[in-house]
Amino acid sequence: MDIKTSASQIVQYVGGVDNIQSLTHCATRLRFVVKNEAQVDMDHLGSVEGVLTAQNKGGQTQVVIGAKVEAFYKEIISSYKIAAGGEVDDDGAPLPKKKQNPINALAETIASMFTPILPALVGCGMIQCVLNIAVALGLDSSSGTYTVLNMMGQLIFYFLPFMLAITAAEKFKTNRALAMLLAGGYIYFTVNYADVSLDFLGIPLRTVTYTSTVIPIILSVFVLKYVYDFVNRIIPDMLRVVLVPMVTLFIMIPLELALLGPIGAYIGSYLANAIAWLFSVSGLVAGALLGFLRPILVMFGMHYSIMPIQIQLVAETGMTAMLCSAICANIAQSGAALGVAIRTRSKTMRTAALSACITAFFGITEPAIYGVTLRYKKPFFCACTAAAITSGILGLLNGYATAIALPGILSLPVFNCDAGFIWIPLMVLASFILAAVFTCVVGIDEKE
Repeated sequence: MDIKTSASQIVQYVGGVDNIQSLTHCATRLRFVVKNEAQVDMDHLGSVEGVLTAQNKGGQTQVVIGAKVEAFYKEIISSYKIAAGGEVDDDGAPLPKKKQNPINALAETIASMFTPILPALVGCGMIQCVLNIAVALGLDSSSGTYTVLNMMGQLIFYFLPFMLAITAAEKFKTNRALAMLLAGGYIYFTVNYADVSLDFLGIPLRTVTYTSTVIPIILSVFVLKYVYDFVNRIIPDMLRVVLVPMVTLFIMIPLELALLGPIGAYIGSYLANAIAWLFSVSGLVAGALLGFLRPILVMFGMHYSIMPIQIQLVAETGMTAMLCSAICANIAQSGAALGVAIRTRSKTMRTAALSACITAFFGITEPAIYGVTLRYKKPFFCACTAAAITSGILGLLNGYATAIALPGILSLPVFNCDAGFIWIPLMVLASFILAAVFTCVVGIDEKE
């Protein structure tokens, strides 16, 4: 496959450089914001070599590539300089913002903040896997090796507000340095004054632990945008360099510690508690529902929008049951892809299905969903059904994960179950087998 040629065709079919307002990418997709969706040729776009599928979701034209998405992204950016020329209209005025469904807008906003830090989340999660294996093999939990490995696995949670400050500042188009100082205010307050009653000018500052939190820093950076812009407007040009940062911090730090931080922390806690309550009321129903819906969230590019809830659960309780649904759903897509490989008469599709089966087994399901199971529809829902069954059983048996990791076969060590760890690999294997068997029994329509 010639990436340069395919990248050129992608740009052509999204309407050319002049139709591209901006371009970003996540783990598997190119995400275009275009000026005129009518100029996008979706049929030809989906047929470009290397493209699994293309769709319009959440105000974006999403081109699903798979593992080589970064290579495509770099080729397009370096060849067409889209970032420099696609953000204004012909008169140099800012392009009007597209109206979005509020749910789509919220999901896109959260995804855009978490996608850049996904490698850090996955990396720390996989280190936790290694640590769990090492402890099972006899590593002393009081040793220096354990301490360093544990520190490496926990880094993402301790400094998460800093990372989100950067991505939120980019999303809300505000000053990144000041956004990071807001994160620093949260961490400094947590480390030094978490157990101390403080006030600022008589205003009480609530005692909240802000490491590992998500919503407080996002909320603070959102408010920062408007405070910074307002202060920047009212201060004379000759004094802006000195006074704008100082006045902004004078306003924002007390505001975040007295109001925004506690509000954000409580929202995060309530969301996490609501999910925990749902599993406590009926783990079977909650697990089955999340297992069935997980591939649908991936299909619409909304699976990152539930990441804050999972992080909050791990931070507050040390575990999340939601990741069990994710691993069952991912492995089920792998099994369904194998079922397609068995049933198809096309050598090309058999090769694609086997490749997608392997990538889904390790936690990357977009190639399986867009390139194989969703193409024939029935295998996709066979996988959803298999995931609902096995995830429901794990919910009933109180399965959980102790860290955020890419939900694939390599992340098994971060999972556990009140009924015994053996239920985790059993249900993962059952997800694979059931999805493959369901697909083979139901069959595929080669005409689709």
